[in-house]
Amino acid sequence: MDFIVNMSPTQAHRQLLCYLSLLLALSGCERPAQPPQQYTELHQINQEHRKLIPQVVDDLPVRFSEIMISVVGPNNSTLGARADWELTEGLEKLQAYLKKRVALVRSDLTDGGATGVTLRCNYLDQSGKPSGTDAINIKLNQSRKENITFQNLGVSGAVFRVEVGLDSVIWESQGQEINVLVK
Repeated sequence: MDFIVNMSPTQAHRQLLCYLSLLLALSGCERPAQPPQQYTELHQINQEHRKLIPQVVDDLPVRFSEIMISVVGPNNSTLGARADWELTEGLEKLQAYLKKRVALVRSDLTDGGATGVTLRCNYLDQSGKPSGTDAINIKLNQSRKENITFQNLGVSGAVFRVEVGLDSVIWESQGQEINVLVK
């Protein structure tokens, strides 16, 4: 760095900026691989220790853990939102509930069973106004608990509440899977 002493202040400033730029590039600094609004909101949720527990708004026998914000991208530059869902009752009760919901819109589907569901997540801001949505696909198998990702949390603004409802059911009947909209 002795050579900077013999430079004019402008040259030294330029040289220093070049070195800093090179240092930042080599250290792996990069922009998040997500919209800036989402990164900012997820960061704020984490910093404020904002407790977001998705609330089920219909009689679906499911509950969620608190949404956790974590680093998911390369070089610690992308944040993600995840939570666990679990059945509050047995798989048989869930199947019976889904069969009733399907029968309301498709009375011809009397045999078979649900192999999956799509849940609709509505994100609400501090005043209760909508601030985004997400669709979460869950395959129904013997698992009573699973970790899911909220892809769009924070994309469209601040989130202070998450409401979850049943949107559709994948119903298997006579070897065919049928997507039945039940909302």
